[in-house]
Amino acid sequence: MFTIKLSLCILYAQAQFNYFDSLYDGGLNVNELVNSQAIVEFDTGIYSVIATTVNPFTVGQLNYFETADDGHRIKELLIENEIPGQHYSTNLIILSDSIAIAASYFIDTTDQQQHSITQFNRQTGEVIWRRYYGSLLRNDYTSHFIKTFDGGYALTGQSVDSVDAQIHLIKTDNLGNQQWENYYGGVGYESSRSLIQTPDSGFMLLGWTQSFGPGQKAFFLIKTDSLGNQQWQAAYGGGDVSVGWGIIHLSDGNYLLTGGFGNGDAKLIKINNSGGVIWQKSYYYQGNSNNFLNWSKELPNGDIISVGAGYTDSEGNSGLLIKIDSEGNVIWQRKYNKNNDTDLFYSIIETSDGGFLLGGQARNVQPFNQDAWLLKVDSVGCPYENCTVGIEEEHINNSDIVIYPNPFNNSFNINYVLEQEAQEVKIEIYDLLGRNLLSKTIDKTSAGNVTINLAECLGVYVLRMYADEKQVYKEKLVCLQK
Repeated sequence: MFTIKLSLCILYAQAQFNYFDSLYDGGLNVNELVNSQAIVEFDTGIYSVIATTVNPFTVGQLNYFETADDGHRIKELLIENEIPGQHYSTNLIILSDSIAIAASYFIDTTDQQQHSITQFNRQTGEVIWRRYYGSLLRNDYTSHFIKTFDGGYALTGQSVDSVDAQIHLIKTDNLGNQQWENYYGGVGYESSRSLIQTPDSGFMLLGWTQSFGPGQKAFFLIKTDSLGNQQWQAAYGGGDVSVGWGIIHLSDGNYLLTGGFGNGDAKLIKINNSGGVIWQKSYYYQGNSNNFLNWSKELPNGDIISVGAGYTDSEGNSGLLIKIDSEGNVIWQRKYNKNNDTDLFYSIIETSDGGFLLGGQARNVQPFNQDAWLLKVDSVGCPYENCTVGIEEEHINNSDIVIYPNPFNNSFNINYVLEQEAQEVKIEIYDLLGRNLLSKTIDKTSAGNVTINLAECLGVYVLRMYADEKQVYKEKLVCLQK
């Protein structure tokens, strides 16, 4: 038996807020594949997006468009290819009212792949300059680029030959002229997914490795000096799909790594500037595996917001949004469904009205097509007014798990019998904003009776139970006494 006291106060008030949930095609044909991997709020209520529009019968083009705060597309420009081939976008930087720059990787008609940066006119779509990078003896995949402290750019990704794949880092001036490049990795395959510039003008590159670490793949972090010379490296975790995706510099001087580990759990790892782990935590939407986080953003109060994909057996892949505090504890989490196949988010920004804009893709199986997906939610993740954040309406009932009494005054009991012995039983309680108010773990048990006392509670809460991280029970609780 254990007793937990909680002091609960739920207040939520919000001024008029514009929500939208929009798909964007490329206007070519039903078989095209479109995604959105980068979004920028340039003017208040105007969002700039770089996407890839791929018609499998022709070419893939960079697709730049702008939307208003109601999701209405107010501008769309296809950035033309000057030579036959396909451009696949990675991210976007807005330079001025009229100029933007985007990174991509380019596949020519012989299947040769190269890194590319394109500067273009935001009003007309005209290419101002475009540069290609990499060796004709290798295939290069671009994943991310940034504007550097000296006004130039740095680009990273993967460079592949017949023997291995290495992490590739390229530094350019402000006109995209290459200044230097470096390769990193071991005897196996490596790839980077993101980079940042560090206060000493060096770089950190995050991705995955098969050469180092304990598993088939592991998170892989490389630190370089300002000229790209490697200073140190670190590997974290390991497994079939242990991939680091996004890295951000936190306000306390540390760094946050975002991605997923081999057992299907989304993962955040906070490290210091030497690569030492401060904390690392896994996240499971409703106890399900096969979750992944692509990118995170730190909010002004130190909380973290992260996006990716969450999986359930009934719905497949859904867009996933998680908010945590500075110690990695879940404040709330939410999933979003759009189409009937693979829904996920690559990017997120905080909007000027206090909400969030999520960018990604939504794909249908029949007919097969994929659209760019932008979802505007408010500060607690609601896609519409007064939603129940992080709390799904359906119940998961199990005749061998009983809560009594319910409603209750200040305490209730949980009596449970599991079908088989579990190594770990977890009990969680959430409020209606999806905030995790209680997390209790019971080791190696198949049956038990637990009493929980709640001090100063009033209203509706949700209880969830997990057996070895699989959700086995979910029910609403009603507290009648404050």
